[in-house]
Amino acid sequence: MHKLVDTITAISTPIGDGGIGIVRMSGPDSIAIAERIFERGDRREFNPVESHKMVYGFIKDPDSDKVVDEVMLTVMLAPNTFTKENMVEINCHGGLYVTRKVLDTTLLAGARLAERGEFTRRAFLNGRISLAQAEGVIDLIDAKSEASYEAALKELNNSLSEKITTIKDRLSKIAAETEAEIDFSEDDLEGSDHSVWIKEISDILTEINNLIGSYDHGKILRDGLTVSIVGRPNTGKSSLMNRLLNYDRAIVSDIPGTTRDTIEEKLSVNGIAVQLIDTAGVQESQNILEAEGIRRSREKIEQSDILIFLFDGSYDLTSYDLDLALMVRRLGKKVVWVINKSDIKGKFRENKIREITGERPIMISAKRGDGIESLLSALSDTIWEGGCGKSEDIIITRRRHFDLLTKGKIPLERGIKTLKRDNNAVELFAVDIREAIMALGEINGDQYTDSLLDKIFNDFCIGK
Repeated sequence: MHKLVDTITAISTPIGDGGIGIVRMSGPDSIAIAERIFERGDRREFNPVESHKMVYGFIKDPDSDKVVDEVMLTVMLAPNTFTKENMVEINCHGGLYVTRKVLDTTLLAGARLAERGEFTRRAFLNGRISLAQAEGVIDLIDAKSEASYEAALKELNNSLSEKITTIKDRLSKIAAETEAEIDFSEDDLEGSDHSVWIKEISDILTEINNLIGSYDHGKILRDGLTVSIVGRPNTGKSSLMNRLLNYDRAIVSDIPGTTRDTIEEKLSVNGIAVQLIDTAGVQESQNILEAEGIRRSREKIEQSDILIFLFDGSYDLTSYDLDLALMVRRLGKKVVWVINKSDIKGKFRENKIREITGERPIMISAKRGDGIESLLSALSDTIWEGGCGKSEDIIITRRRHFDLLTKGKIPLERGIKTLKRDNNAVELFAVDIREAIMALGEINGDQYTDSLLDKIFNDFCIGK
């Protein structure tokens, strides 16, 4: 059970060596605890009424009066704090041991160790942020790229919450009107025109559908995706990976089968986080190590979101190329088809690839860097196939929001059908409107359960 009457404490900076470590407290006793363990450096009396002002001094053991560390301490008075409670932040020396000693001192003086995400949880419970904004906090912390950072920042800055609140307000207005009509149902309202309600609900459904439709792209923004480089041995997969990463990550050799295991590295493509995988050539092998690498490659190929299929432009098309291309097509993956070694005069013909894939391949030289920009552009287009909306659009990135929007959409669609079928079925229509309001309200946390909060905030670190 989470009690807001407790005063919680935690280390809010990453554990390890560093110039500064931060221990923070939140709750009704945080200032009293600070007075118990803090002594100003100038020996003057500590005045905790001065809010948001950093003061130099020392943390001392409350029992022995022994100095624990030299610090800068800040008192922040409610309600102008992250949790809307009184808070204290102690900037001490970084490092595993000393930061832990300062934390232990706050615990000894009466604070309780915070649970995962409990500071942000209190910010939600005290009404400072919505539940969607709280999720934006963890998304911002976990952002893997510029695009995921921008999406999380919008969520944190209340864009989705405000949108949902506006939709709920519009629905609540209609709900109030339905109730008024039901209350006066004894009057002759047979001819009441409900076209205004139907039009308003239709407009709201368009907005909800736009949010639902943004989820596929939002998921990419938040989580990134996996791209595997595929091809028979010695097509230049490792050379291409090194070229894309701009450093020599994979061993390159003219000997076929040099890569015996998958190699994975992170890459940013137009602000999207990409897990790039160099796979071992997918073929049959009697070598135990090579066979295991091939098995892993097949597994990674099946798990990948997009494949870069590499042909060797210095040789004619082989049956191996054909079989591998057929296998990839059967998987139904998005594929960028590429012919490597354009710097070598070979026998390969582009039209043969077009016959197999139905698409025009990209010509590159992984060795010289020719065509790499075209490849990255094609990869970006494949990622955003179907378009991703304007940058100012609100994009949902969490499955919870997608499910609740879908849950809210269903009764609205049902309500319109009911009213169109029977103009007097206002009571049934009103029930559908209320059901939609309840579902949408769960996004911002108008209704919640402890188990839902546990699930969301358990993704946080203890100090956030």
